[in-house]
Amino acid sequence: MNPDTKDGRVTVRPAEARDKRVVLDFCRNTWRGGDYIPEVWDEWMSGPKGSLLVATIRGIPIGLGHCYFQTKDVLWLEGLRVDLAYRRRGIAGRLNRALTKHGRARGAVLSRLCTSIQNIASQRHAEKVGFRILQRFDRFDSSQPLTRKPAGVYQIRKYRTGLWRQIQRWPEFSEFRGLYSDGWTWYPITPRGLRNAAEYSRVLVTNSDGEISSLAIISTDKGRLTIGFFAGKRTQAEQKARYSRYRLAKGGFQRVRALIPHGSSLTEAFKAAGFKPTNSILVYQKILRPSREKNKDGRT
Repeated sequence: MNPDTKDGRVTVRPAEARDKRVVLDFCRNTWRGGDYIPEVWDEWMSGPKGSLLVATIRGIPIGLGHCYFQTKDVLWLEGLRVDLAYRRRGIAGRLNRALTKHGRARGAVLSRLCTSIQNIASQRHAEKVGFRILQRFDRFDSSQPLTRKPAGVYQIRKYRTGLWRQIQRWPEFSEFRGLYSDGWTWYPITPRGLRNAAEYSRVLVTNSDGEISSLAIISTDKGRLTIGFFAGKRTQAEQKARYSRYRLAKGGFQRVRALIPHGSSLTEAFKAAGFKPTNSILVYQKILRPSREKNKDGRT
C-alpha cells in the first residue's frame, strides 16, 4: 500500500519541539515494558552530534528515527519507530534511507544498527534497505552477587602505551568485530575510546608475568553493569565475569550483563561464572561509500 495515495504525501523532516506529544503517544506501547524514547527525546532534540527525523502526513508525525556519528566515518541508527496505524506502508524504509543519506552527505562510510533476534519485522526491514548482519551477540545476565573478590582482576585508571596495538592482536578483537557494547549500542574500539575508557575506570585487566594478559571493557547505566568486550587469555574470562558479580555485592547495581559473540568459546566461561542466556542481538551494517583508506575507527 502506498501511503502517498491513501492518506496524503509522506514527508521526512527534522523533528521539532511541537512533535513531542504526538511521538510519545504512539511510542507508548512499543514494548510491554514501555519505550525508552520518552527518556531520550529531549537529549536527541538538543544533541549537537545527532539528527532526529520524523515522518509526517499532513504535518502530523507518524514515525521517527535518530542517528549520530560514533566516529567521523561510522553512523549509528537507533530509535526507528512508526505509529501502529501506519505500519507496513514503507515508512520505516523512508526514515532509514533519509538517515543514511543524511550521514553519507556528512562523510559517513558505513552505518550500523541493532535489533533483537526476536524482532523479525525489524530484521526484514534492515535487510530490505541494504543492511547485512555483521555479528550476532548473545546476552548473558546475572543478578546473584558474589561476596568474595576474584583475585588478579583490577581496574586501570590510566592508559598504557601499546595497549591499542596489543588489543588488535588478540583474536577476540576480530570476533567482536572491533566493537564493544553498553547493552543496546555497539561502538568502534578506537585508540581515543580505549584511552577514555581507561581514564574513566571502565577497563578491567589481569596481568601475567608483568604484562596485561586479558582485558574487558565495562559500562554502567541505571543499576546495570555491562561487560561489552573481552580479549586475552580465555581462562581469565571467568575471572572478569565473577568480578562483575562481586560488584553487585558492593551495591549500586541490581544486574550484571555480558554481550558475547555467538558461538564463541567465551560462552562457557560466562556460564561457569553463573551467567544465564537471556537474549541475542543482531548488529547490522551497511556500506555507504568505499573508504579511501584503511578504517582506523572499527571493523568494516
